[in-house]
Amino acid sequence: MPPGEVRWGEATTDEMCIGFIGVTKKGQDLTRAGEKDDLMDIFKAQIDDYLNKRDEAIKKQAKSAK
Repeated sequence: MPPGEVRWGEATTDEMCIGFIGVTKKGQDLTRAGEKDDLMDIFKAQIDDYLNKRDEAIKKQAKSAK
């Protein structure tokens, strides 16, 4: 079967997957009142760090190509 657009619906015959990943930090208990869920902040900081390092590497590569 060639690739094609797949749409959500009960009548579809194509395979679909809905994925969910639950993550908590070691020792984190989100069932306790007042426990801060800062995992998205951590992920954002990691992404920002990666993007900064990538941009620096691209600039360094551009300078060395001159």
